Amino acid sequence: METKIGNLQILKKSAKKAGYSFGFVDHPYSESIYVTNGEKYFISRSKTKYGMYPINPKFAEHLADDKAVTKRFLKKFGFRIIRGKIFHISSPGIPGKQIKPQDTVNAAYKYARKISYPVFVKPNSGSRGSNARIIFNQAGLKRHITKMKNNKIISFLIEKFTARPEYRIFVVNGKVQFMYRKQRVTITGTGKHTIEELLAEQNFKPDQEYLDGLLRKEKKTISSVLASKHELFMQETANISMGAKITDYRDKIPKKVHNWANRIYKTTGLGVFGIDVFTKGGWDDPQNYLIIEINSNPALSGIYSKGYKDKTYKIWKNIMDRFFNV
Repeated sequence: METKIGNLQILKKSAKKAGYSFGFVDHPYSESIYVTNGEKYFISRSKTKYGMYPINPKFAEHLADDKAVTKRFLKKFGFRIIRGKIFHISSPGIPGKQIKPQDTVNAAYKYARKISYPVFVKPNSGSRGSNARIIFNQAGLKRHITKMKNNKIISFLIEKFTARPEYRIFVVNGKVQFMYRKQRVTITGTGKHTIEELLAEQNFKPDQEYLDGLLRKEKKTISSVLASKHELFMQETANISMGAKITDYRDKIPKKVHNWANRIYKTTGLGVFGIDVFTKGGWDDPQNYLIIEINSNPALSGIYSKGYKDKTYKIWKNIMDRFFNV
């Protein structure tokens, strides 16, 4: 049975096991705690874009939060990234600065047609799958851009949608600690049951706009019988916090994957990060990877809930010992 626990609770348990003291900061109004060895302190925050891990340089965290810049940076140094482009709803950076014609919302519509629908659209900053979705046509893209504008989102990415397996790779000090597949809620056809029946069996209700677009693309209705072994994603993002499942967990990692992750560590300067990749072929060869994004505040709560508690304690001890120079 999975045990749900927050990231700060894991840190508190880890600190206690490692012999460090901890306490609340501005309790109960702030989701922050401090950890100390009696001489040196760090403050860790949860449910934020950055601030969880004390060995991450702030500039590197801010770099990772800008998905478009991070992708250009990684591409420059020879890493393969998912195809995509940034566009702006309003001018980023300096007030009054004009958006270039090739970066406007109108250009976004043209780009989506160029790479062909469906496309994946997400804010350039942020995490946990917020405001990210699969878009099937221009009308849907217009609606989603309006929604993002109403949510005060300035810039967004349009990426080529792919149904390839997606993996999270968790790295500390240049060494992969574990990796797992992020499995979206999926229905698989039997050749006998309708899509509606398969959804009922999963006890999952997908977003209606997404479902409508998916059915139009597949030229089916909710009452259509899904062919045997035909799979349909019922979830737009593979985000664990939004219901995706952890499968194919591994902590025995091939050397070439460690070496690949270590190159990213040396390139970005991040002490702790999660890399999300699509794989084309085996999970164990970085040549099969397409980088989606880098997360400088990756959660450990997912694997903790799957029963890998000792692994999370060991990872946090490694991080705390490094910070306190043990």
